[in-house]
Amino acid sequence: MKKQLLFLISILIASSGLIFACPSPVNIAINPSLLPVGGVSSVSYVSYDIDPGDTSFHVTSEQVTTTVSSPAGATAPTISADNKSVTWNSAGVYTVTITVKITSTDGHTTEVRSNTAIPTVTVVAVKRIEYKWGNLGWIDATTPPVNYVPINTNVDFQALPDPADADWPGGKPVWGGSLSGSGVATVSTNFSNSGYYAISAECGNTVNGQMCAVKVNSLLPDNIEQEIDDGDGNSDTRTFVVNMTTNAGDVVTVTATPAPIVTEASLPACWTLAATEGTANGAGKLVRTIDRTHPSKTVIQCSCGNTKITTVYVVLCTYSALCDDTGLVGHGWWNLSIAPASAVPGVLNRLNTRFTPIINIDGGFWPARSHHVYDAGYILIGSQRGHMPTAWHVWPIPFHDLVYGLTDLSAWRGAYGNYAFDTRNCVWGTLRIGDDCGCGMPIFDYIPPPFPLQGFWHPKQLAAWLRSNP
Repeated sequence: MKKQLLFLISILIASSGLIFACPSPVNIAINPSLLPVGGVSSVSYVSYDIDPGDTSFHVTSEQVTTTVSSPAGATAPTISADNKSVTWNSAGVYTVTITVKITSTDGHTTEVRSNTAIPTVTVVAVKRIEYKWGNLGWIDATTPPVNYVPINTNVDFQALPDPADADWPGGKPVWGGSLSGSGVATVSTNFSNSGYYAISAECGNTVNGQMCAVKVNSLLPDNIEQEIDDGDGNSDTRTFVVNMTTNAGDVVTVTATPAPIVTEASLPACWTLAATEGTANGAGKLVRTIDRTHPSKTVIQCSCGNTKITTVYVVLCTYSALCDDTGLVGHGWWNLSIAPASAVPGVLNRLNTRFTPIINIDGGFWPARSHHVYDAGYILIGSQRGHMPTAWHVWPIPFHDLVYGLTDLSAWRGAYGNYAFDTRNCVWGTLRIGDDCGCGMPIFDYIPPPFPLQGFWHPKQLAAWLRSNP
Protein backbone atom coordinates (compact mmCIF):
# COMPACT_ATOMS: atom_id res chain seq x y z
CA MET A 1 0.00 0.00 0.00
CA LYS A 2 2.98 2.42 0.78
CA LYS A 3 4.64 1.69 -2.57
CA GLN A 4 1.45 2.45 -4.42
CA LEU A 5 1.11 5.74 -2.53
CA LEU A 6 4.67 6.84 -3.36
CA PHE A 7 4.13 5.99 -7.05
CA LEU A 8 0.92 8.00 -7.04
CA ILE A 9 2.71 11.01 -5.48
CA SER A 10 5.42 10.84 -8.17
CA ILE A 11 2.83 10.92 -10.90
CA LEU A 12 1.09 13.90 -9.28
CA ILE A 13 4.37 15.83 -9.00
CA ALA A 14 5.28 15.13 -12.62
CA SER A 15 1.84 16.08 -13.87
CA SER A 16 1.86 19.29 -11.87
CA GLY A 17 5.13 20.48 -13.55
CA LEU A 18 7.26 20.31 -10.46
CA ILE A 19 10.91 19.32 -11.08
CA PHE A 20 13.74 18.37 -8.84
CA ALA A 21 16.59 20.75 -8.04
CA CYS A 22 19.34 18.78 -9.90
CA PRO A 23 21.67 21.25 -11.82
CA SER A 24 21.63 21.06 -15.60
CA PRO A 25 24.77 21.52 -17.79
CA VAL A 26 24.40 24.44 -20.25
CA ASN A 27 26.66 26.65 -22.41
CA ILE A 28 28.98 23.78 -23.22
CA ALA A 29 31.93 25.08 -25.23
CA ILE A 30 35.58 24.49 -26.12
CA ASN A 31 37.96 27.46 -26.28
CA PRO A 32 39.84 28.66 -28.07
CA SER A 33 38.21 27.36 -31.19
CA LEU A 34 40.77 29.05 -33.47
CA LEU A 35 44.33 28.40 -32.40
CA PRO A 36 47.79 27.45 -33.68
CA VAL A 37 48.93 23.89 -34.06
CA GLY A 38 50.30 22.59 -30.76
CA GLY A 39 47.84 24.74 -28.83
CA VAL A 40 45.47 23.55 -26.12
CA SER A 41 41.69 24.04 -25.98
CA SER A 42 39.72 23.71 -22.73
CA VAL A 43 36.16 22.45 -22.27
CA SER A 44 33.83 24.72 -20.31
CA TYR A 45 30.20 24.57 -19.24
CA VAL A 46 27.81 26.05 -16.70
CA SER A 47 25.93 24.00 -14.03
CA TYR A 48 22.55 25.68 -14.16
CA ASP A 49 20.68 25.23 -10.88
CA ILE A 50 16.94 25.25 -11.56
CA ASP A 51 15.99 26.08 -7.98
CA PRO A 52 18.99 27.47 -6.16
CA GLY A 53 16.87 27.88 -3.04
CA ASP A 54 16.30 24.15 -2.73
CA THR A 55 19.33 22.70 -1.03
CA SER A 56 17.90 19.25 -0.63
CA PHE A 57 19.76 18.01 -3.69
CA HIS A 58 23.51 17.98 -3.98
CA VAL A 59 25.74 17.00 -6.90
CA THR A 60 27.46 13.71 -6.49
CA SER A 61 29.37 13.65 -9.83
CA GLU A 62 30.06 15.58 -13.03
CA GLN A 63 31.24 13.56 -16.00
CA VAL A 64 32.64 15.03 -19.27
CA THR A 65 33.03 12.96 -22.38
CA THR A 66 34.96 14.49 -25.31
CA THR A 67 35.44 12.90 -28.71
CA VAL A 68 37.04 14.42 -31.81
CA SER A 69 36.47 13.70 -35.47
CA SER A 70 39.77 14.42 -37.27
CA PRO A 71 40.17 15.37 -40.95
CA ALA A 72 41.87 12.92 -43.27
CA GLY A 73 45.62 12.73 -42.85
CA ALA A 74 45.69 14.63 -39.56
CA THR A 75 47.43 13.38 -36.46
CA ALA A 76 44.85 12.71 -33.77
CA PRO A 77 44.74 15.27 -30.97
CA THR A 78 45.62 14.41 -27.40
CA ILE A 79 42.63 14.45 -25.03
CA SER A 80 43.31 14.79 -21.31
CA ALA A 81 42.27 12.06 -18.89
CA ASP A 82 39.42 14.19 -17.50
CA ASN A 83 38.24 14.99 -21.04
CA LYS A 84 38.41 18.68 -20.25
CA SER A 85 41.36 19.73 -22.51
CA VAL A 86 42.55 18.88 -25.99
CA THR A 87 46.07 19.37 -27.39
CA TRP A 88 46.03 19.81 -31.17
CA ASN A 89 48.84 18.06 -33.00
CA SER A 90 47.94 18.81 -36.61
CA ALA A 91 46.38 21.62 -38.59
CA GLY A 92 42.83 21.13 -39.78
CA VAL A 93 39.15 21.68 -39.02
CA TYR A 94 37.91 19.33 -36.28
CA THR A 95 34.41 18.41 -35.13
CA VAL A 96 34.25 17.97 -31.35
CA THR A 97 31.45 16.19 -29.47
CA ILE A 98 31.23 17.12 -25.79
CA THR A 99 28.73 15.52 -23.42
CA VAL A 100 28.41 16.67 -19.84
CA LYS A 101 26.48 14.51 -17.34
CA ILE A 102 25.63 15.78 -13.81
CA THR A 103 24.36 13.40 -11.15
CA SER A 104 22.70 14.66 -7.93
CA THR A 105 20.66 13.25 -5.03
CA ASP A 106 18.60 14.39 -2.05
CA GLY A 107 19.43 11.21 -0.17
CA HIS A 108 16.36 9.44 -1.41
CA THR A 109 16.19 10.10 -5.12
CA THR A 110 19.03 10.25 -7.63
CA GLU A 111 18.67 12.37 -10.71
CA VAL A 112 20.93 12.62 -13.81
CA ARG A 113 20.88 15.53 -16.21
CA SER A 114 23.06 15.67 -19.37
CA ASN A 115 23.65 17.88 -22.42
CA THR A 116 25.71 17.60 -25.57
CA ALA A 117 27.41 20.23 -27.77
CA ILE A 118 29.13 19.71 -31.12
CA PRO A 119 31.45 22.71 -31.71
CA THR A 120 34.06 23.10 -34.49
CA VAL A 121 37.73 23.85 -33.83
CA THR A 122 40.12 25.22 -36.47
CA VAL A 123 43.79 24.52 -35.89
CA VAL A 124 46.12 26.61 -38.05
CA ALA A 125 49.73 26.11 -39.15
CA VAL A 126 52.01 27.90 -41.61
CA LYS A 127 51.89 26.01 -44.88
CA ARG A 128 54.59 27.98 -46.69
CA ILE A 129 56.14 31.42 -47.21
CA GLU A 130 55.97 33.17 -50.57
CA TYR A 131 57.76 36.29 -51.82
CA LYS A 132 57.55 38.67 -54.74
CA TRP A 133 59.34 41.76 -56.03
CA GLY A 134 59.10 43.96 -59.09
CA ASN A 135 56.57 42.71 -61.61
CA LEU A 136 57.01 39.06 -60.65
CA GLY A 137 54.20 37.04 -59.12
CA TRP A 138 54.35 35.18 -55.83
CA ILE A 139 57.19 32.64 -55.59
CA ASP A 140 57.54 29.83 -53.05
CA ALA A 141 60.33 30.81 -50.66
CA THR A 142 60.49 27.43 -48.91
CA THR A 143 61.02 24.95 -51.73
CA PRO A 144 64.38 26.09 -53.24
CA PRO A 145 67.38 26.00 -50.93
CA VAL A 146 68.06 29.70 -51.68
CA ASN A 147 65.93 32.45 -53.23
CA TYR A 148 67.73 35.23 -55.09
CA VAL A 149 66.61 38.87 -55.12
CA PRO A 150 68.34 42.17 -55.98
CA ILE A 151 69.58 44.54 -53.30
CA ASN A 152 67.86 47.89 -52.72
CA THR A 153 64.53 46.45 -53.85
CA ASN A 154 61.29 46.16 -51.89
CA VAL A 155 60.45 42.47 -51.38
CA ASP A 156 57.02 41.36 -50.11
CA PHE A 157 56.51 38.17 -48.10
CA GLN A 158 53.26 36.38 -47.30
CA ALA A 159 52.55 33.40 -45.06
CA LEU A 160 49.92 30.96 -46.33
CA PRO A 161 47.79 29.16 -43.70
CA ASP A 162 46.88 25.51 -43.45
CA PRO A 163 43.89 25.03 -43.81
CA ALA A 164 44.01 27.26 -46.86
CA ASP A 165 40.87 29.28 -46.08
CA ALA A 166 41.51 29.62 -42.36
CA ASP A 167 41.85 32.88 -40.50
CA TRP A 168 45.02 33.39 -38.53
CA PRO A 169 44.78 33.05 -34.74
CA GLY A 170 45.40 36.24 -32.79
CA GLY A 171 49.04 37.40 -32.97
CA LYS A 172 49.89 34.90 -35.69
CA PRO A 173 51.88 34.44 -37.78
CA VAL A 174 55.03 35.63 -36.03
CA TRP A 175 57.77 36.60 -38.49
CA GLY A 176 61.39 35.90 -37.69
CA GLY A 177 64.92 35.88 -39.02
CA SER A 178 65.44 38.98 -41.16
CA LEU A 179 61.70 39.71 -41.07
CA SER A 180 59.71 41.23 -38.22
CA GLY A 181 56.07 41.53 -37.34
CA SER A 182 53.23 39.51 -35.85
CA GLY A 183 49.53 39.12 -36.46
CA VAL A 184 49.89 40.11 -40.13
CA ALA A 185 49.96 37.78 -43.10
CA THR A 186 52.18 40.03 -45.23
CA VAL A 187 55.40 41.89 -44.44
CA SER A 188 57.96 43.72 -46.58
CA THR A 189 61.66 44.40 -46.39
CA ASN A 190 64.48 45.88 -48.42
CA PHE A 191 67.85 44.16 -48.41
CA SER A 192 70.31 47.05 -48.66
CA ASN A 193 73.38 44.84 -48.30
CA SER A 194 74.30 41.80 -50.34
CA GLY A 195 74.44 38.45 -48.58
CA TYR A 196 72.34 35.59 -47.23
CA TYR A 197 69.32 36.18 -44.99
CA ALA A 198 67.25 33.67 -43.01
CA ILE A 199 63.47 34.18 -42.87
CA SER A 200 60.75 32.37 -40.92
CA ALA A 201 57.04 32.42 -40.07
CA GLU A 202 55.55 30.71 -36.99
CA CYS A 203 52.04 29.58 -36.08
CA GLY A 204 52.71 26.70 -33.70
CA ASN A 205 54.96 25.27 -36.37
CA THR A 206 57.84 27.21 -37.96
CA VAL A 207 58.50 27.40 -41.69
CA ASN A 208 61.95 28.61 -42.74
CA GLY A 209 63.43 30.01 -45.93
CA GLN A 210 66.67 31.56 -47.07
CA MET A 211 67.06 34.66 -49.22
CA CYS A 212 70.15 35.87 -51.02
CA ALA A 213 70.38 39.57 -51.88
CA VAL A 214 72.61 40.00 -54.94
CA LYS A 215 74.45 43.06 -56.20
CA VAL A 216 76.92 43.86 -58.96
CA ASN A 217 80.25 43.78 -57.16
CA SER A 218 82.56 44.69 -60.03
CA LEU A 219 82.63 45.20 -63.78
CA LEU A 220 86.21 44.97 -64.99
CA PRO A 221 88.07 44.49 -68.28
CA ASP A 222 91.21 42.43 -68.72
CA ASN A 223 94.42 43.60 -70.41
CA ILE A 224 94.19 46.92 -68.58
CA GLU A 225 96.88 49.40 -69.51
CA GLN A 226 95.73 52.06 -67.09
CA GLU A 227 92.67 53.12 -65.12
CA ILE A 228 91.70 56.75 -65.50
CA ASP A 229 90.09 58.75 -62.72
CA ASP A 230 86.92 60.07 -64.36
CA GLY A 231 86.65 62.77 -61.72
CA ASP A 232 83.06 62.13 -60.65
CA GLY A 233 83.93 60.72 -57.22
CA ASN A 234 81.71 57.71 -57.90
CA SER A 235 83.38 54.32 -57.49
CA ASP A 236 80.57 52.71 -59.51
CA THR A 237 81.71 54.47 -62.71
CA ARG A 238 85.20 53.60 -63.92
CA THR A 239 87.26 54.23 -67.05
CA PHE A 240 90.01 52.00 -68.42
CA VAL A 241 92.53 52.19 -71.27
CA VAL A 242 93.55 49.11 -73.24
CA ASN A 243 96.16 49.13 -75.99
CA MET A 244 95.02 48.09 -79.45
CA THR A 245 96.65 45.09 -81.10
CA THR A 246 96.89 43.90 -84.68
CA ASN A 247 96.34 40.23 -83.86
CA ALA A 248 93.12 39.04 -85.45
CA GLY A 249 90.65 37.80 -82.85
CA ASP A 250 92.12 39.68 -79.91
CA VAL A 251 89.42 40.96 -77.58
CA VAL A 252 88.99 42.78 -74.32
CA THR A 253 86.93 40.65 -71.95
CA VAL A 254 84.73 42.59 -69.55
CA THR A 255 83.49 40.48 -66.64
CA ALA A 256 80.68 41.29 -64.24
CA THR A 257 81.09 39.72 -60.82
CA PRO A 258 78.13 39.40 -58.43
CA ALA A 259 78.26 39.49 -54.66
CA PRO A 260 77.85 37.01 -53.18
CA ILE A 261 79.35 34.79 -55.87
CA VAL A 262 76.46 32.86 -57.42
CA THR A 263 76.01 30.95 -60.64
CA GLU A 264 74.76 32.78 -63.70
CA ALA A 265 71.56 30.71 -63.59
CA SER A 266 70.87 31.91 -60.05
CA LEU A 267 71.10 35.63 -60.81
CA PRO A 268 67.86 37.56 -60.21
CA ALA A 269 65.71 38.17 -63.27
CA CYS A 270 66.46 41.89 -63.15
CA TRP A 271 70.22 41.37 -63.69
CA THR A 272 71.21 43.14 -66.92
CA LEU A 273 74.51 43.51 -68.76
CA ALA A 274 74.64 45.55 -71.95
CA ALA A 275 76.67 48.07 -73.94
CA THR A 276 75.09 51.51 -73.83
CA GLU A 277 77.68 52.97 -76.21
CA GLY A 278 79.82 51.21 -78.76
CA THR A 279 79.73 47.51 -79.52
CA ALA A 280 80.17 44.61 -77.12
CA ASN A 281 79.59 40.97 -78.01
CA GLY A 282 78.07 38.23 -75.88
CA ALA A 283 74.64 37.03 -74.79
CA GLY A 284 75.19 35.86 -71.22
CA LYS A 285 74.74 37.78 -67.99
CA LEU A 286 78.37 37.94 -66.89
CA VAL A 287 80.73 38.48 -69.84
CA ARG A 288 81.02 40.84 -72.82
CA THR A 289 83.89 41.12 -75.28
CA ILE A 290 85.17 44.11 -77.22
CA ASP A 291 87.15 43.87 -80.46
CA ARG A 292 90.71 44.88 -79.62
CA THR A 293 91.95 45.24 -83.20
CA HIS A 294 90.59 48.73 -83.84
CA PRO A 295 90.31 51.84 -81.68
CA SER A 296 87.00 52.32 -79.94
CA LYS A 297 85.11 53.61 -76.96
CA THR A 298 82.66 51.20 -75.35
CA VAL A 299 80.45 51.83 -72.33
CA ILE A 300 79.06 48.76 -70.57
CA GLN A 301 76.48 48.87 -67.81
CA CYS A 302 75.50 46.13 -65.36
CA SER A 303 72.60 46.44 -62.92
CA CYS A 304 71.03 44.38 -60.14
CA GLY A 305 69.58 46.74 -57.57
CA ASN A 306 72.78 48.74 -57.98
CA THR A 307 74.57 49.78 -61.18
CA LYS A 308 78.18 49.61 -62.32
CA ILE A 309 79.26 51.49 -65.46
CA THR A 310 82.60 50.74 -67.09
CA THR A 311 84.06 52.68 -70.01
CA VAL A 312 86.76 50.96 -72.05
CA TYR A 313 88.94 52.85 -74.52
CA VAL A 314 90.82 50.60 -76.92
CA VAL A 315 93.46 53.07 -78.05
CA LEU A 316 95.87 53.27 -80.94
CA CYS A 317 98.73 55.52 -79.86
CA THR A 318 101.44 56.56 -82.29
CA TYR A 319 104.56 58.64 -82.53
CA SER A 320 105.44 59.91 -86.01
CA ALA A 321 108.73 61.43 -87.10
CA LEU A 322 108.44 63.56 -90.25
CA CYS A 323 111.03 65.33 -92.34
CA ASP A 324 111.28 67.67 -95.30
CA ASP A 325 114.73 67.27 -96.82
CA THR A 326 114.20 69.53 -99.81
CA GLY A 327 116.29 72.65 -100.12
CA LEU A 328 119.50 73.45 -98.34
CA VAL A 329 118.32 73.08 -94.74
CA GLY A 330 114.95 71.29 -94.50
CA HIS A 331 113.08 70.59 -91.28
CA GLY A 332 112.25 67.72 -88.97
CA TRP A 333 109.19 67.48 -86.68
CA TRP A 334 106.91 65.04 -84.86
CA ASN A 335 103.31 64.10 -84.30
CA LEU A 336 101.80 62.39 -81.24
CA SER A 337 98.36 60.90 -81.78
CA ILE A 338 95.67 58.83 -80.12
CA ALA A 339 92.56 57.21 -81.53
CA PRO A 340 89.64 57.22 -81.03
CA ALA A 341 89.35 61.01 -80.89
CA SER A 342 87.00 60.66 -77.90
CA ALA A 343 90.00 59.49 -75.85
CA VAL A 344 91.32 63.06 -75.83
CA PRO A 345 88.56 64.49 -73.59
CA GLY A 346 87.71 61.13 -72.01
CA VAL A 347 91.23 60.06 -71.11
CA LEU A 348 94.08 62.50 -71.75
CA ASN A 349 92.28 65.61 -70.59
CA ARG A 350 91.55 63.86 -67.29
CA LEU A 351 95.23 63.10 -66.83
CA ASN A 352 96.45 66.60 -67.73
CA THR A 353 94.54 69.37 -69.45
CA ARG A 354 97.85 70.57 -70.96
CA PHE A 355 97.88 67.44 -73.16
CA THR A 356 94.86 68.54 -75.17
CA PRO A 357 96.48 71.15 -77.43
CA ILE A 358 99.53 68.99 -78.25
CA ILE A 359 97.87 65.71 -79.24
CA ASN A 360 96.82 64.70 -82.77
CA ILE A 361 98.72 67.66 -84.20
CA ASP A 362 102.21 68.31 -85.54
CA GLY A 363 104.91 69.89 -83.39
CA GLY A 364 108.42 71.10 -84.14
CA PHE A 365 111.31 72.93 -82.52
CA TRP A 366 112.27 76.27 -84.01
CA PRO A 367 114.33 79.36 -83.26
CA ALA A 368 112.11 82.11 -81.94
CA ARG A 369 113.20 84.29 -84.87
CA SER A 370 113.37 82.96 -88.39
CA HIS A 371 116.79 82.41 -89.96
CA HIS A 372 118.59 82.62 -86.62
CA VAL A 373 120.79 79.61 -86.00
CA TYR A 374 121.34 80.55 -82.38
CA ASP A 375 118.34 81.99 -80.63
CA ALA A 376 115.77 81.39 -77.95
CA GLY A 377 113.90 78.17 -78.69
CA TYR A 378 110.22 77.82 -79.53
CA ILE A 379 107.90 74.83 -80.04
CA LEU A 380 105.50 75.41 -82.90
CA ILE A 381 102.28 73.40 -82.64
CA GLY A 382 100.41 72.99 -85.91
CA SER A 383 101.54 73.62 -89.47
CA GLN A 384 105.34 73.72 -89.74
CA ARG A 385 105.68 76.94 -91.74
CA GLY A 386 104.89 75.39 -95.08
CA HIS A 387 107.06 72.31 -94.77
CA MET A 388 105.53 69.14 -96.18
CA PRO A 389 106.98 65.74 -95.29
CA THR A 390 109.13 63.97 -97.85
CA ALA A 391 110.03 61.19 -95.42
CA TRP A 392 108.28 59.86 -92.36
CA HIS A 393 107.78 56.85 -90.16
CA VAL A 394 104.97 55.97 -87.73
CA TRP A 395 105.56 53.91 -84.59
CA PRO A 396 102.63 52.36 -82.67
CA ILE A 397 103.42 52.90 -79.01
CA PRO A 398 101.84 51.82 -75.71
CA PHE A 399 99.58 54.31 -74.00
CA HIS A 400 101.99 54.83 -71.13
CA ASP A 401 104.77 55.81 -73.57
CA LEU A 402 102.44 58.31 -75.19
CA VAL A 403 101.72 59.79 -71.78
CA TYR A 404 105.45 59.99 -71.05
CA GLY A 405 106.08 61.80 -74.34
CA LEU A 406 103.20 64.21 -73.76
CA THR A 407 104.38 64.86 -70.22
CA ASP A 408 107.89 65.78 -71.43
CA LEU A 409 106.53 67.86 -74.31
CA SER A 410 104.18 69.71 -72.00
CA ALA A 411 107.02 70.49 -69.60
CA TRP A 412 109.29 71.50 -72.49
CA ARG A 413 106.69 73.99 -73.70
CA GLY A 414 106.95 75.65 -70.31
CA ALA A 415 110.73 76.09 -70.61
CA TYR A 416 111.87 76.01 -74.24
CA GLY A 417 115.56 76.65 -73.68
CA ASN A 418 117.78 77.83 -76.49
CA TYR A 419 117.80 76.78 -80.11
CA ALA A 420 121.21 75.97 -81.63
CA PHE A 421 121.68 74.43 -85.07
CA ASP A 422 124.58 72.27 -83.87
CA THR A 423 123.32 71.11 -80.41
CA ARG A 424 119.58 71.72 -80.02
CA ASN A 425 117.90 71.94 -83.41
CA CYS A 426 114.71 70.55 -84.99
CA VAL A 427 116.21 67.10 -85.50
CA TRP A 428 117.29 67.01 -81.85
CA GLY A 429 113.74 67.93 -80.81
CA THR A 430 112.21 65.22 -82.99
CA LEU A 431 114.59 62.60 -81.58
CA ARG A 432 113.91 63.79 -78.04
CA ILE A 433 110.15 63.16 -78.26
CA GLY A 434 110.68 59.86 -80.09
CA ASP A 435 113.07 58.69 -77.40
CA ASP A 436 110.47 59.60 -74.73
CA CYS A 437 108.06 57.28 -76.55
CA GLY A 438 110.51 54.37 -76.59
CA CYS A 439 110.98 54.33 -80.36
CA GLY A 440 114.73 53.57 -80.44
CA MET A 441 115.84 56.84 -82.03
CA PRO A 442 119.41 57.45 -83.27
CA ILE A 443 121.78 59.46 -81.11
CA PHE A 444 121.99 63.12 -82.08
CA ASP A 445 125.61 63.57 -83.15
CA TYR A 446 126.81 66.86 -84.61
CA ILE A 447 129.87 66.68 -86.82
CA PRO A 448 130.35 69.99 -88.62
CA PRO A 449 130.76 70.30 -92.37
CA PRO A 450 132.52 70.09 -94.85
CA PHE A 451 130.01 68.03 -96.72
CA PRO A 452 129.08 65.23 -97.18
CA LEU A 453 127.26 65.45 -93.87
CA GLN A 454 128.56 63.33 -91.05
CA GLY A 455 127.14 62.29 -87.69
CA PHE A 456 123.38 62.58 -87.21
CA TRP A 457 122.07 66.10 -86.86
CA HIS A 458 120.80 67.39 -90.19
CA PRO A 459 117.26 66.97 -91.63
CA LYS A 460 118.76 65.19 -94.65
CA GLN A 461 120.27 62.59 -92.34
CA LEU A 462 116.95 62.24 -90.52
CA ALA A 463 115.11 61.78 -93.85
CA ALA A 464 117.50 59.07 -94.97
CA TRP A 465 117.12 57.21 -91.71
CA LEU A 466 113.32 57.43 -91.85
CA ARG A 467 113.31 56.04 -95.36
CA SER A 468 115.45 53.12 -94.20
CA ASN A 469 112.83 52.07 -91.64
CA PRO A 470 110.40 49.46 -92.89
